[in-house]
Amino acid sequence: MGPHKHDHWFFSCHGVPGMKLLDARIGRFEGLDGRDDELCPASYVKVTCVIAIRGHRIFRRVKNVQRVRGGVPTPVPRHKVVRCIADAMFAFLNQAQPTDDHDWTFTFGPGCIEMEHLYLFEVRRYNKTLIPVFGYRSPNAGPAVMPEINAWINNPPAVV
Repeated sequence: MGPHKHDHWFFSCHGVPGMKLLDARIGRFEGLDGRDDELCPASYVKVTCVIAIRGHRIFRRVKNVQRVRGGVPTPVPRHKVVRCIADAMFAFLNQAQPTDDHDWTFTFGPGCIEMEHLYLFEVRRYNKTLIPVFGYRSPNAGPAVMPEINAWINNPPAVV
């Protein structure tokens, strides 16, 4: 990773795009391509994960990602970043708050969209803020990128 402030990372398992968030949440990373590749420099102690879905309040979660071996910080690997995002999504799902403009396109919770239906396809990094791009797979369909999230990624609101 170079000295630039923006990065765009893609995630796949066994060459197939996407990492199932439920697998990441329970620590099942065997199939994650480039599992131990370094994504963040050793100087990163914490990152902010932002989840913005139309019709819900923007969710921010600050996560500690720094790894230390023998008292020396080491770069943050891919699987640690994926786990950080899965933990943030799990927290979001447990407290998702609809806004006044909620159109019920995406409803979260039991019997609706849950961790086993969500996939992490990519992450955009702006300094120490991570903005994930998720895909949703209903039990009866193939994976597809959520268009509302994709539109927000390409024209994000100011992150404070």
